[in-house]
Amino acid sequence: MVTDEPFRIAGNLYYLGAVDMAAFLLTGPVGHVLIDGGWPETASAIIGSIAAPGFEITDVKVLLNSHAHSDHAGVLRALQQAPGAELWVSEKEASLMAAVHTRGCTSWSFPVLDGCCELLAVNVCSLTLFPFASLVEPEAYPGIRADFLGSFQTLRSLPADIVLGSHASFVGLRRTRRESHGASHPVASFIDRAGYLSFTGRAWFGDQHRVGVAERHA
Repeated sequence: MVTDEPFRIAGNLYYLGAVDMAAFLLTGPVGHVLIDGGWPETASAIIGSIAAPGFEITDVKVLLNSHAHSDHAGVLRALQQAPGAELWVSEKEASLMAAVHTRGCTSWSFPVLDGCCELLAVNVCSLTLFPFASLVEPEAYPGIRADFLGSFQTLRSLPADIVLGSHASFVGLRRTRRESHGASHPVASFIDRAGYLSFTGRAWFGDQHRVGVAERHA
């Protein structure tokens, strides 16, 4: 599995990952938090990526998961066994960790300390609606439309400074990293409130268009 070179986004927040499968490390003095990890076979690569900036897998105390697809959650069991870290998932995801579909897709927001500045990072779970997942009657599952509406309302209300995604390409992390090279304030390249609103807005309007089409053909 080809891994991306790990890099610092801001302060105590690092990007790790394999190809386009993003993982993020949030470091702290009493232990670190790892968000997602990739396919089951990426365990050794992720451990190596954690070590590259000078950290140890044994200092990872919490594993967070965005959603229970194997390209994001598959490695977490192996990583949990390595350091003995706790695995935190939403209640709806807990029963799906070995499944091929997800209902409780979870976005995570957290503060990032960059010098004396505190920034809010938001790791947005996938906003892609599968073609077979209906938001109109008969719904893919009871309440899916309300779940989507609530998710977008919550995401749009967050005063995000840094937008992250379960795939690096979702939010252009590689492009942003290139832009940060040689910049006098590299972190500034990753601070993009307008980009966050644009990203969530495009997904919202896309899903609403799909709902409208489905209702016209119902």
